Amino acid sequence: MIAAAEDCPGTITQADFDADQFSGTWYALYQPPEMYSAFHHVVIDFGGSPDYEATLNFVSAQDGEEKSYDGTWKPNTPGYFQTDMPELPQFDGPYRVVATDYECYAVMHGCPQEAPVEDLIWIQFRDDQPSEDCVNSAKDAMTAAQLDFSALQLDEE
Repeated sequence: MIAAAEDCPGTITQADFDADQFSGTWYALYQPPEMYSAFHHVVIDFGGSPDYEATLNFVSAQDGEEKSYDGTWKPNTPGYFQTDMPELPQFDGPYRVVATDYECYAVMHGCPQEAPVEDLIWIQFRDDQPSEDCVNSAKDAMTAAQLDFSALQLDEE
């Protein structure tokens, strides 16, 4: 049984979240070391309404192979969404957008079913090489949400 997004413990959520404005390509550049040890170059394409399709692309740290998985992300209450990745079910679960400016960064939090981290926090960017100002804005958003930026690792691969 998958928990509802509201049941995923932890952080605040962006109350004025707009799923269609959020849609598009994001590069997950800061993630917990446990995730980094499994996945590099994580790119997530969030499709817009009405289907809210999603594609997760990454390079496996174990074998160096590029992988791509399709699924959906279904926004429900503001800032919350549920993922369904049929070929990668360990990442199904409730997620939330803690903070985003839509153009530069998004601070994310989720509780995937069986990923390397149960309480997953990461930062994704619109650009695979974000500006220093953009990274600092994301850090400020994490601080405002009382999240520890130093617990994340930059994907430099």
